[in-house]
Amino acid sequence: MNYKQLPNGISDFAQLRKGNFYYVDKTMYINEMEDCPNFLFINRPKRFGKSVFTSMVREYYDTVASEHYEELFKDTAIYRYNQEHKDEEGFRDRHGNYQVLYFDFSQVTGDSIEEIKRNFNDYCCEVLDQFIDTHASVYSEYVVNHLHETTDASSKLNIVGIYDRSCEHHLYIIVDEHDSFLNKIVTSCGLKTSDEVMRNTRFYCNFLKIFKPIASRYLIMTTTPCKLNDLTSGLNNFTIVSDWPSFNMAFGFSEDEVRQMISYYQKAGLITGDADEIVDEMQSWYGNYYFSDMSYQVDPKMLNSYHVLYYLQSLIDTGKAPSEMVDPKTATDYDTIRGLLKLDNEKKAHWKEVKNLLKDKSMHLQTEKTFEVEHMIRPIVFPSMLYYYGLLTKDSGRHSSNPFMLSIPNKATMQQFEQLMKEAAAATSTNAAEEVK
Repeated sequence: MNYKQLPNGISDFAQLRKGNFYYVDKTMYINEMEDCPNFLFINRPKRFGKSVFTSMVREYYDTVASEHYEELFKDTAIYRYNQEHKDEEGFRDRHGNYQVLYFDFSQVTGDSIEEIKRNFNDYCCEVLDQFIDTHASVYSEYVVNHLHETTDASSKLNIVGIYDRSCEHHLYIIVDEHDSFLNKIVTSCGLKTSDEVMRNTRFYCNFLKIFKPIASRYLIMTTTPCKLNDLTSGLNNFTIVSDWPSFNMAFGFSEDEVRQMISYYQKAGLITGDADEIVDEMQSWYGNYYFSDMSYQVDPKMLNSYHVLYYLQSLIDTGKAPSEMVDPKTATDYDTIRGLLKLDNEKKAHWKEVKNLLKDKSMHLQTEKTFEVEHMIRPIVFPSMLYYYGLLTKDSGRHSSNPFMLSIPNKATMQQFEQLMKEAAAATSTNAAEEVK
């Protein structure tokens, strides 16, 4: 095989770079992060490349990954930048400069709150055990054994924090899918009040409290900007850069990036047809996203990276667009929205918002930049949830008299809206057909 494969389903940067896969370079945003405060919080919709991004950051900064630096980063923007500036006075190449502790909370699942709590502790214990083994060369045998003997995740994290202070390379904590199990707790565990949500997410809040005193840097990647209602929680000390113009194009693909992919596979003889027509169809189905008000008509519109790869793979395999333009595998991405619609069955406030959107295609809203997790069930937060899940996008430039306009971005999200309404109505009403009219 003399061409690079599309990285469908691959969310690990090292696997992507070590394999024969096409990579859309996002390493230049490492430099953008260097210019930011040390405690960062970024949210983007699902399927926009967040996990590839966080694993890229891990591979760049972790001391134990430094031996693979050339293999993973050669010919990327950050590698070229470091090479060009390495001889400049005061320049500091920070790759391999931290012990990186990486959590992926999509791994925490469960059908009840108690099961989620138990699985959370088990998962975090496993991550911390692997961390201390991987970085054992900088810790004493006593510390390694002490951590392995401890069975509580918060206690293990405290052990790392206490002994990390004497290490040359300090701690960088990365959390991917921060809100994954929180959304499950709110929408699927039978909680009906904000107090119940607050009480049953306390265990996570207590875990996050440990972050600030022990880590030099940390990055939280999430779909929704939900935080814990505690002033001492680590998440209340972050800088939210999600809507900064410098990060508008960090996730998803720009039209230029899509065109480069099409050109690559056309030259390999795997894609035929007019590139403009292909791009136009993908933009109408998967594109038109802006994540910063200041980026409207300055940056190009962004496309959902997962569905771009899905579409291009169909062109390569069959010579034509997918028979189903929205991959059925993505249906579960909106389970949180489904859960909120079901919780709202009595008042129908969420339903009215969706029905108005299907009618008007847009709405006037200043999104909640962040909100407490227990407020997720409130009607005032629901439209913001639609935005954070990628069902709406910023559209202020098109409506200059209305700077807080959100619109349905594309055909795929319109189809998702219609499907969500049908499902929610069928699940909660005996008059389903009437509810979606």
